[in-house]
Amino acid sequence: GRAGVATLVERHCAQAQRVADGLRAAGYDVLNRVVLNQVLVRAGTDDETIAILQAAQDSGDTWFGQTVWQGRPAFRISVSSWRTEDEHIDRLVALLTKLRGVHVG
Repeated sequence: GRAGVATLVERHCAQAQRVADGLRAAGYDVLNRVVLNQVLVRAGTDDETIAILQAAQDSGDTWFGQTVWQGRPAFRISVSSWRTEDEHIDRLVALLTKLRGVHVG
């Protein structure tokens, strides 16, 4: 019911903040104020951002979309599945931290 939906939304908002905090710590630029379930991210240069996005998608472990923010490529991470647990968020942050080490000079 209503309480269950509220709990789900609150969890997704907290998980999005967990993504943002982890990616900031890894050196990513978080471009939005995280107030819901969305995190808008860049990784240095345009080429680095696109390379990391592609490598993350190619990994088969995650998928998130590319977007353009103020004329530059970025990626948008949305926490939206009722099945998403904190361990999934931690694995996403670990993957993106690893990819940043590979693709950012």
